[in-house]
Amino acid sequence: KNQSIMTHKTSELDKIFCETIKLDETFCLELKQCCEDENVTSIVALLAALKILLLRYTEQEDIIVDILPTDNAQKTELASTDSESLVLRTSLTDNPTAKMLLSRVAQAVQQAFENQADIFKGLLNLPVRFAPRYVPFDASKTATEEELADISNLSVQNDLVILISEKEESLTIGCEYHTQLFDSASIEQMLGHFQTVLRGIVADSNQAVYSLPLLTEAEQHQMLVAWNETQQHYP
Repeated sequence: KNQSIMTHKTSELDKIFCETIKLDETFCLELKQCCEDENVTSIVALLAALKILLLRYTEQEDIIVDILPTDNAQKTELASTDSESLVLRTSLTDNPTAKMLLSRVAQAVQQAFENQADIFKGLLNLPVRFAPRYVPFDASKTATEEELADISNLSVQNDLVILISEKEESLTIGCEYHTQLFDSASIEQMLGHFQTVLRGIVADSNQAVYSLPLLTEAEQHQMLVAWNETQQHYP
């Protein structure tokens, strides 16, 4: 049975916490094969999964994520997004399949890189850092149509940054966040959902993004138990 390992670390000085989840080697090989079949990089697949997750959380269909430099990934403060970040914007208004989204994200990455190749050389390799321009769990952070009309109007929400690294054929997905804004349980749940979406893409990339599974096995089991209890109370 495929398993993942959840770990965390904290910095009391800056009130920053980092939850991480390690994907098992078997699934990482399956992900690699999926990327080869779809002719995309693993970064594209991971970025697509994050965009789907943000869509499902916020119902915001115009998803903007920045790729950040990783040279300060080991520091105790979250990265400051500046001119060195690579801005990637993707529309999911037509409920595309995962396969279509992978192609769409790959094109966006390629175009952005070609336009500023000298600046962004090295940003498209693991480890990589993603910063959503609006943060899940808080509907008030969702951008308005007027704000989305000009990407420069949106400041990156560095209160939450996704870090993905690779070591010995396995992937580790981390989430750095400020403890004043998020709690550990919410972040753990988000990482679990991220993994579920990614596994759904690998299992069947022909699924529409709104049809991909989101709940973890534990959450599905919990819902099933609750449903069975309801059925017992109301025969």
